[in-house]
Amino acid sequence: MTAELPAVSIIVPVYERAGLLVEAVRSIPASAGDISVETIVVDDGSTDSLESVVRDLPVRFHRLARNGGSSVARNAGIQ
Repeated sequence: MTAELPAVSIIVPVYERAGLLVEAVRSIPASAGDISVETIVVDDGSTDSLESVVRDLPVRFHRLARNGGSSVARNAGIQ
């Protein structure tokens, strides 16, 4: 038996916003209603505590080694 894929993937590029991430991620399922959603958080080379914040969130997490801008982070999330 295979796991059902989510209907929608939401990519959240983040740079130096650990304090805002929890609220943003928790708002996604409420906004999606009955749609199956996965959240992909891409850390765009932050130096704040972002990595420790995402440990307790239901997300897929990717960390970029250095800041490349939101477009680079979004493209990494798509990959």
